[in-house]
Amino acid sequence: MLVMPKLLARAKEKQAPPTTRFTVMATRRKNTLPVPTHVQALIDALEALRPAYWTACHGTGSTSSTWMIYNEVFSARIDDLKLTDLNGDSSTGLIFSAGLVSIGSVTLGSNQVGYAIKDGAASPIQFSFSGQLASSSSPGAGWSAIAAAATSTGYEIFWKNAVTGQDARWVLDARGNYSSGALLSTPELLLAENRLNTDLNKDSITGVGILNTFTSTINGLSLGNTSFGYALQSGTNSAIPISLFGQLVSASNPGSGWSTIAATSSSTGYDLYWKNAVSGQFARWNLNSNGAYTSGGLLSNLELINAESSIGFDLTGNGIGVI
Repeated sequence: MLVMPKLLARAKEKQAPPTTRFTVMATRRKNTLPVPTHVQALIDALEALRPAYWTACHGTGSTSSTWMIYNEVFSARIDDLKLTDLNGDSSTGLIFSAGLVSIGSVTLGSNQVGYAIKDGAASPIQFSFSGQLASSSSPGAGWSAIAAAATSTGYEIFWKNAVTGQDARWVLDARGNYSSGALLSTPELLLAENRLNTDLNKDSITGVGILNTFTSTINGLSLGNTSFGYALQSGTNSAIPISLFGQLVSASNPGSGWSTIAATSSSTGYDLYWKNAVSGQFARWNLNSNGAYTSGGLLSNLELINAESSIGFDLTGNGIGVI
């Protein structure tokens, strides 16, 4: 579809990027319409990128679809000023279509040019990598975006590969630009599900599910096992997986004779107690509210006795306060 033909025709004649600013065009088309500051900032940012796109598109002496896509975005953003339907698609602006998953205030969706994120009442933003807009065909190779969530510095995007079955996570800045990314192991995906309280892999289970065996229960907090390893559970709520440096904790991790024996709530999360069947030692881990290890150490006999008295539970099996 030809977008803004007069602009493209003039650009081809001069073999240089058109110099007429979109703000001037907007003013001429409707002199009475003020340009909102936030929209002007967006236009200025896009305008600054235009020469680079022109060079990329015309460096080989031919008109590229990249230039057309770029002007499609321009047209839609100018449409956002409520000027007119510039590209003839019977609509004004980028039309956001929400997906099926919302996490907190963030919804992943798409518009005419690719994937987009809508955070509450704010305008949707595109997200990109290496200067390319992310879409169903970019990066392609079987990858599809499945969910988005807010982070302290911007957003995170979760991906699923329909061909390989792999999962991945991208970290974006507040403007939707790719910062980093990596494939996710099954434990990492389950931990993300638990953290976000969202079933990312669509197995009808959020995180690790519920406990299928129980080790102990203290003041309503149960310690036990799921199919993926040790976990905590309060009442009938979903289990909280216990993790160590991003990996799920289980009978084989950390292993070496260590097994969990009890857990209690603390002011910062949870206290997890261990016994080593080989050495006879006891240890305590401090976990945050997500079940992740923060600190820990071996317990002396005095510390063990004090712990038993504090939580009212026989950790040694010899009676409370008896070593």
